[in-house]
Amino acid sequence: MNPQNESTRARLLRIQKDLAEHAHQEINWNSEHLKEIEKRYLDCTSQPFEPVRFSDLVESALHSRIVYVGDYHTLRESQKTPLRLANQILKNTNQLIFCTEAFHIDDQPSLQSWLNDEIDDQELLLKTEWNSKWGFPWRNFGMQMQFFKERSIPIMALNSSEKIVGKSFAARDRIAAMRIVEILRENPESILIVSFGDLHMAHDHLPSEVDRVLTSIGENPKPSTILFQNVDEVYWRLADTGLEQTVTTVRLQDGNYCFLGTTPLVKFQSALNWYSNEMELEESLGLDQPPTISSSVMNDQIWLIIEAISDFLEVSTEKFQDFSVYTNRNLDLLDHLTGDRKLTAAEVQIVQDQFEREESCYLPRPRIIFLGNLSMRHAAEEAAHHINFVLSGDLPTAKAPIASFYETTIRECLGYLGTKVMDHTRKPITLEDIDRVLEDLESGYSHPFHAETRESLLATRRFLSAISSGSVPVAEEFLPEKVNQEISSGVAHLVGYLLGDWIYNALLEGVIEPSEVRNLYSESLNVEDSGSRLFGTWLTKVGL
Repeated sequence: MNPQNESTRARLLRIQKDLAEHAHQEINWNSEHLKEIEKRYLDCTSQPFEPVRFSDLVESALHSRIVYVGDYHTLRESQKTPLRLANQILKNTNQLIFCTEAFHIDDQPSLQSWLNDEIDDQELLLKTEWNSKWGFPWRNFGMQMQFFKERSIPIMALNSSEKIVGKSFAARDRIAAMRIVEILRENPESILIVSFGDLHMAHDHLPSEVDRVLTSIGENPKPSTILFQNVDEVYWRLADTGLEQTVTTVRLQDGNYCFLGTTPLVKFQSALNWYSNEMELEESLGLDQPPTISSSVMNDQIWLIIEAISDFLEVSTEKFQDFSVYTNRNLDLLDHLTGDRKLTAAEVQIVQDQFEREESCYLPRPRIIFLGNLSMRHAAEEAAHHINFVLSGDLPTAKAPIASFYETTIRECLGYLGTKVMDHTRKPITLEDIDRVLEDLESGYSHPFHAETRESLLATRRFLSAISSGSVPVAEEFLPEKVNQEISSGVAHLVGYLLGDWIYNALLEGVIEPSEVRNLYSESLNVEDSGSRLFGTWLTKVGL
């Protein structure tokens, strides 16, 4: 329900806040101890601030011996920030050392062998037991390592084994602090960039621990700068004043800094996507410019996906070049589109509804891809929808939920096939999955669309039960009697994904020909009953 006179931007900001909070809760800290640590971090970063230039941060770093950079381990933009900072520092001095939490101190010899080109990436990961000791995307951290290796900058390991410190947050800080002090003493002219988990950046954690170790050996604390990243409150306060797209760096009241490379929602989504083993799109390329909504980065990546799906379908890409990509970074999207891209009231409502569900969508008339999540699967699905609508020449038409069910099912089937091209490991929902989620919902598991989700899953279960018994059901037989557009669409997504998976497997097994799949992308679904006809035809084609 929209509050009266609420602007589109205000509504999208409100939705984004709600979604970010829900995603944060879904990640969920597993111990009261970590919740307390997070509270200290939030207390530490809840300060007045002023927008500054990135060069002001660089200047502070150049006058420091230690630059602490808080890292959000699943977020690629977070791993890029130390590189952006180092890139500027190196213009003034090459006396730089990168210290990282990603490797354990006792793995320093293996890390050094890699730096010396004595072993390759795979051997480094094997020798250091990357997956069990760290496990976060090597794609992201390997990018960091390669940056410093190419510039002959030393890389030092800071992490410690649970066999030594257990789950103790303080003990890990203490050991890392002792190693940092050793590196400082061995390299008296160097600036240390210390990349460690963002919660460790609170004043009374790692930075204070380093000061305590220095004091204990009779040395004064060293000049330092703390760089927090993507602090939620800082972003929301900037967004409230319309500055979230123009300000990337702020100085906190205590003289430390915060860099904003993404939104809180994308940050938390990165963790959820990592848990699901989903690769994410880039928000930026290169190091000179931070991510911006005007960047062509998203368009370029979507185009590569379109080329891959087109290659799979053996069709020319010529017709697919006219499209635009927007993400949930752009709160002004709906107000700023003009000309042929200006959205109708119905299209605005679609984007707002998908935004609220953290979903993505494709708008055929203006040929706009809206990404509510930066996962590769979302991007591939909408790229496939773009190909489908261009090849078929269709434009969406208003239909009742039952009448539109089969059309939506085929569209979602084609979207799912696009994701299988980019990620063959993707699996559709199974009966076991449905039963598990329903059990969670019945036990009070929080979900923003609890009732709709439950009805969609129950209907999908009825569909699967009918299929397993050898019958091909019509929509009226498994959709609830009082079906609305949300429930119908939810079931169509799930059933469409199942059909897409059956088609993909039949294609691999040689049961169907690639040309048949290509023709399916070109079929018009605006002809009456075409969706239900294709639905039945393809169930038969895949042997159901």
